[in-house]
Amino acid sequence: MVKKSKLSMNTIKKSLFIITLFFIGLTNSRAVGQVFILRSAGGNENSINVFLNDDRDILTISCSKDTFYIKDVTHIDTVKVLDESFLLVNYSVHAGSGLHLRHSLILSVKNNMICQSLHIISLFSEEFIDFSKPVQSSNPVSESRLFKVGFSLKRNVAQNYELIANVHDEKKSKHSPQTNYKHDNDLALKFDSSLNIFCSRYEDLSRYFTVIDPKTQEETKLYISGTFPMIQLGRALIFNTVYPSHLANFEYIKIS
Repeated sequence: MVKKSKLSMNTIKKSLFIITLFFIGLTNSRAVGQVFILRSAGGNENSINVFLNDDRDILTISCSKDTFYIKDVTHIDTVKVLDESFLLVNYSVHAGSGLHLRHSLILSVKNNMICQSLHIISLFSEEFIDFSKPVQSSNPVSESRLFKVGFSLKRNVAQNYELIANVHDEKKSKHSPQTNYKHDNDLALKFDSSLNIFCSRYEDLSRYFTVIDPKTQEETKLYISGTFPMIQLGRALIFNTVYPSHLANFEYIKIS
């Protein structure tokens, strides 16, 4: 006679828990490590690797001959190929309580090197509770702000690219309603094929900037003089990005 063994409910739950963790691990591995194919201006195909190290919060983007890093990344929101030549990466970064901060990075390839064609703050949301005044349990937020940018890529008959930035900028305040506003507008960014970047205008600059090296994440002061492409988006948040050609491998340059 064969003796049948009985599994306890705790044993079954533990087994299901282990199996669940195993499949969650597989799913997360697919989400944080992906390979995409981009076509350069010359028609060559290039493999772009996008990988997020969850333990160190470092986003690594690489191709066969180039690699750069972005730190303090908490999550890759979306990754999408645009017209075979660009890769849009939306990622969230560490922010304070009541804040949500997302960056948008558009990549292209030129001479087997990764070009950061656009790198901006595309989402900033904030909710503030003023405890110095009576707080409503149903709606405790005293003031909120939302700045959001979406993108769509167009290409005309001359094979020139144009990136349309859909900008939404809004502020709501209970105690100071006269400061409320809501703006929606579209901004056309032209593509500079010599630098492989999108910009809204060119400006003459002659001053010091804080430069962040994407390979070392070190900040240095650098004096920049000349005419450079720039981007300005929004009203509540103004973000200028400068892409001088001799600093093409730097993540971004912020005005200090």
